[in-house]
This record gives sequence, C-alpha cells and structure tokens, in this order.
Amino acid sequence: MKRMKKWLGLGLAFAMTATALAGCGAAKNEPAATPAASMPADTMAGDSKDMETDAPMAEEPGLPSGKINIAMLNDESANIQQIIDSYHMINPNLEINCIEIPSNEYMDKMIVQLSGNADIDLFWAGNNAQYSDFISKGLAMPLDDLIARDKVDMTPYGITYDGIKYEGKVYEMPIRNSIWVLYYNKDLFDAAGVEYPKGGMTYSEYRELAKKMTSGSGENKIWGGYIHTWPISWDRYAIQQGHTIIDTDLSPFVDALQFRLDMEADGSIMPYTEQIGTSASYKTEFAKGTLAMHVMGDFHIGQLRQLEKDGEINFNWDIVSTPVPDGVSANTTTGMSAGFCSNSKSKNVDGAWDFLKYASGEAGAEVYVKSGYVPAYINDSIKAQLTYDGMTAPENIGILLDQKVYMEYPAVPGI
Repeated sequence: MKRMKKWLGLGLAFAMTATALAGCGAAKNEPAATPAASMPADTMAGDSKDMETDAPMAEEPGLPSGKINIAMLNDESANIQQIIDSYHMINPNLEINCIEIPSNEYMDKMIVQLSGNADIDLFWAGNNAQYSDFISKGLAMPLDDLIARDKVDMTPYGITYDGIKYEGKVYEMPIRNSIWVLYYNKDLFDAAGVEYPKGGMTYSEYRELAKKMTSGSGENKIWGGYIHTWPISWDRYAIQQGHTIIDTDLSPFVDALQFRLDMEADGSIMPYTEQIGTSASYKTEFAKGTLAMHVMGDFHIGQLRQLEKDGEINFNWDIVSTPVPDGVSANTTTGMSAGFCSNSKSKNVDGAWDFLKYASGEAGAEVYVKSGYVPAYINDSIKAQLTYDGMTAPENIGILLDQKVYMEYPAVPGI
C-alpha cells in the first residue's frame, strides 16, 4: 500500500498564536504534489523539503473522511504520530493535521482558540482542573452517546473511567495515565556505598537518605534529592493521605510545603529560588548524573530511555514506589489520566471520534507502553509489556501496575 506523508503546520486563527506548528499527521488522499501556490498561507510550515509525498491513495468506502485538526502538547507528538501512521493503515481517507503547543503556553492559548471558534476538532484535555475548565466553558462535547452508540467497552480503562467523569458525564477519552514513582541513580548509590532506596519508605526515611547522599559543592555538588517546582511535587504528601485542595481543612498541604522547606534547610535538595533562577529541570538535573533520587511521573521513563538512545546519559538507574507519609500503605501514590476532548464545535465529529476511539484503545496503548508510559487502556497484552525484558531500564517497571493512585486534582473548574 503506497502511502503519502507530509509534515504540515496548521496555522491558528489568532495572531497571538506565535507557536511554531509542526504537522504530526498526514492526509492520505490528497494529490501527490500540491503546488505551493495553491496552498493557504496559514497551512504552510517550513520549506517544501519538509514534505514527502508519494502517489495518492484511493479512499476506502464507508470510512470517515475529510480532515481533522488536533491540538496537543508538543511532548506528545512523537507517540501521536505513530498512532496516526497506524490509523492510516486502516483508514487512509481522513487527513489529520496537528497543532503542537508548549505545555507552559497550552492552557491560555487553547481557551482563546476554542472560544474563538478555531478549526480544531480534538484537543489535549490536560489535568483534571484544566479538563473541567474546558467543560465548564462549553468547549468540550460529552462523549457518552457516542460511547453507547458504538458499544465501546470501557472496562479496560478501570477506575480511570470513573475518574474522568464530570457531573456524571464523560468528555475525554483517556490515552495514558501518569503514575508517580521514585527514580534513583544506581551508580551514585554504589559509589557512596549506600543501599538502594526501598519502595514504601516513609518521607522521614527519604529525607534521611537524601541527606546521606548529598555531598560536594559547586560543579561537584551531588544532590541527595530533588523536589520539582510544580506544586504537585510537594502537595503529594497530603494527597497520598486522601486530602484534596478543595477540602475545608488545608493544614495537610501546609505540612506538605513544610516538608519541602525542611529538606531545603537540610541542604539535600536544590532550593526553590535556585531552581527558578537557573531554570533547573528534574529531567536535566537527573540526566547530568548529579542527582541521587527524585519523584516523578512515569513519563520520565520515556524521557530517560530517549536520552539513553541519544547517548546523553550513561549511568544505571531504576525505580521504586514513591515515599509515603507515616501511616499510609506502601504503593500509594498520585497520578492523573491524559487524553483528548472533542471540540463542541467540531466540523468533523465522525472523523474525530473515529480517530479518538482508535488512539485511546489498544492500538494507542501499544504505542505508549513501548515508550515507557502506562496507558489508560490496560488488558493482558499491555500488562505483559509492562515487565522487565532483561535489558531495558527500569528493571522494576512492573511496580507501575501495583500502585493505589489518588488523582492529583479533583475535576473542579478554576483550581
């Protein structure tokens, strides 16, 4: 089957969107060589050398056609591209163009674009708070009728299915989950003669271990721990105990922040002010080999594997379950689902829904699990792939399926 692949950007409707757009999908039914002069200026990105074309493909009868435009975080583009390529093996009729937006710009731009009737069919739902904001503003359409019409089996999504309901309705098809665990540099622990971290240790034990692993200064500084600048990085201490940020009593979150301040006082984690001043990142700090351990989501696995592939890290690493507060059972962590919503003003509901079903089902799960993520869709085949293959870190990847996960944020607008 001949296939056509073109890398296009889909220009956003408003001048504020200066983000570079990278096409991560391809139309499979357009002419092999569309003259540049005939293409709208706002759909062109880069030189013509960025376009790879082959002979046109015939449309398959009975399948959704036309085009859809997908807005997403730029971090998701590589996996979504693989899903699009796979989908086009089944349905070559549907043109899929992607809008990639950096995470720190995503929410503001999407609210403006969707409110302004931009030509977007699917968009990344974000975390629960962002997801609920989209819904409360009428920007996402409920999917329950489509799920029922097509008899989509939601069983493989487990508790995620209930977790994405907003006032009893579903507006998102989840694609992956985010499960937080502790990452550690095995080589640093070996060099220090210190035992590796154990899953289920308390935060007090984690704090003491971080102090033990901290050494040096300046360019030779080894940080025993690291707490990133995202509030969830310290709020977890309270959320693991079952608290939420919409509770009347927020004292557990005060305790959580105090724990971070205590570790800063110990000198075992980089101070918040230094993180901000130097634009420090959990990914960069760990990759440098000067960070002994830190807690991060399962998406970090894919990042580290890519860094290994690119030759940018050369140390051994692994994961264990995240530390827990006193009295909380081991393997208790936080997380959230991530997936796509359908624009309530989509111009191609059938095409968008057909791709969304595919991307959030087993086919999409196969792509994400190979990248080290925990897919939202879990069956026996996916479970089998979340096991150590004897070669690819982390050795303890199987623990991702053993976690009790509290949602990071409740689905409440404006939090």
